[in-house]
Parts: sequence; structure tokens; C-alpha cells
Amino acid sequence: VKGIYTYFLMNSCINSMFRVGPNGMNQSFGNRLYVLDENSFNHINQKLLNTEIVNKDYFDLLIDKEDFIYYIDPPYYETPSPGYLKIFDINEHKKLINVLKSFKKSKYVYSDVLTQYNNELQYKLEIGNFPNISPNRNKNSLERTEYIFSNIELNNETFETSYRLF
Repeated sequence: VKGIYTYFLMNSCINSMFRVGPNGMNQSFGNRLYVLDENSFNHINQKLLNTEIVNKDYFDLLIDKEDFIYYIDPPYYETPSPGYLKIFDINEHKKLINVLKSFKKSKYVYSDVLTQYNNELQYKLEIGNFPNISPNRNKNSLERTEYIFSNIELNNETFETSYRLF
């Protein structure tokens, strides 16, 4: 039951994203055009009936198994907010990259800015620039290029197809 509430909350927030920090839950500014209706709610509820939602460290969940695909969107190490830097530092970034490099059976799709560590991953696709909207930004960090990294060969067509799946 908690899973459907979380899903409903996420889909009621701007860009379907919410954050949880020291002061509780918050979301971005903007206009929200989509609100989950009763039919969609019931459909999602049915899909989640046999789903286990866990609260664990990401490292404990990254298991190299056949028929697994992971979509990973960690804090961008090169553009961290002050809060994320405390929990996702250079060591966490390296640890994540090493786990992804070790996968033999599982597939992954991982988004980030280019760093000296993720540059070693098998495939990468530049997907465009994004603005830094952090109130703590400086003049030199207003825009970054975002990449998708994977152990699946990537091109714009496969990216568009896989993006629609998520």
C-alpha cells in the first residue's frame, strides 16, 4: 500500500520528481499538468500488487543477474549540491563505476556528466546540455553536458526507445 502512495506522490509532483532531505519532502517549482486519475491509479495498483519496494543502500541492490536491467541516476558527482556531496562523494562515484564495470550478466543504463571514471565505461551517448538550476550555482557551472552510459550499445534510436520504456 505504501508503494502506491509513493507512486501517486511522485506522479503528482513537477516532472514526477520529489526529493527527501533533512527538512522532509519537497519538489521543484513549476506547473504540473498531469494528475493521476482513478483509472490510472487502479491500473498502477494492480501492477504493484506483486512488487516489493525496499529501502536499502544502492550498493546492496546492484546484483549481477541474468535478465536484470538497472536504470541508475545518481547525483552528478561533478555538479553536486552541498547535501549530496556528503553522501555521494568521489569514493561512492568510483564504487558505482567499479560495480557497473564488473557486470557480466546484468544490463545498465546510467546517466551522468562525463568524469575521468565513467569515461571508462563501455558505451556512452551524449544526450544534451542541461542547465544548473541550483541556487548555489556559480557562473562557471550554468550548463553541463549529460551522457547516458551503458553496457548496451547506444545510439539515438535505442536511447529514444529505452527512454519511453522508463
